[in-house]
Amino acid sequence: MLQPSVLIDRQVGEHADVFAEYIGDYLTRGLPAQAMNFGGSYRLTQTQQIDFHAGFGMNHNSLDYFIGIGYSLRFDGLW
Repeated sequence: MLQPSVLIDRQVGEHADVFAEYIGDYLTRGLPAQAMNFGGSYRLTQTQQIDFHAGFGMNHNSLDYFIGIGYSLRFDGLW
């Protein structure tokens, strides 16, 4: 399996960034799946972040569309 991707990322402001990404899934057998993914993130603090993304498939083997949201928390200095 080969999964190439191309990512373009841009910081917009001190705490936020946006991205656009191409994703390809090329299996050893069968037809490939290709998708475009767009999104961004906002850093609430040094250790907390919220993010979102949405995208669509580029061929019939891909999902028609998808969306997601997330929250990340980093624990510094535990060990």
